[in-house]
Amino acid sequence: MLTDQEKRQKFFYSNFYVRYFEAYCYYCDELCQVVPVGLVLGFLIDIIVDRWWSQFRTLPWPDEIAMLLCATVNDDSSDDCLITKEELKEYEASGPINQPPNIIQLTSWAIGIIHNFEASGYIQNSHAVELLILEIQKYR
Repeated sequence: MLTDQEKRQKFFYSNFYVRYFEAYCYYCDELCQVVPVGLVLGFLIDIIVDRWWSQFRTLPWPDEIAMLLCATVNDDSSDDCLITKEELKEYEASGPINQPPNIIQLTSWAIGIIHNFEASGYIQNSHAVELLILEIQKYR
């Protein structure tokens, strides 16, 4: 009966694989002399962090549109607050998970509410309307 160590030596440590592994170790050692490992790891970490940051920046955040709405809507009555909350719920529901026809319908609905706010006098600055519409289009 073979022990575990003898089994490993027999099956995994055959002469061919031992020589192959030694040659690979010498190759890696020579390569480390030419190119420092820190340099390679630095490039790798830079690529990984850059990819993560670009993915993080493409996440849609409804906070920006909420801050713009709070800054531009001039009335503090409860009806306006309900409309704004309703608009934000629909705005969040139009995220990248939904299908394109749904997104178009929801964003046009949100833009329509912004135009209604402007027509009713809650938003008095046309530049604020433009900023809100651009923010909605950016979220899409």
